[in-house]
Amino acid sequence: MSMADISKEEVNRFYQNLKQQAESAGYHLNPDESFTKELLESILINKDRMDTGLVPAV
Repeated sequence: MSMADISKEEVNRFYQNLKQQAESAGYHLNPDESFTKELLESILINKDRMDTGLVPAV
């Protein structure tokens, strides 16, 4: 799977879901939305490759 296989809509849905969950628990996502979505895209790719949403090493 390449990064092109993850749609922007899928990343946006994931972002909105996590943002809602974080804020309902009193947390906030990184305010740099572009950076955050890049990380979330990598997590979605890892989830598809390895069946787990591992955080990419930076």
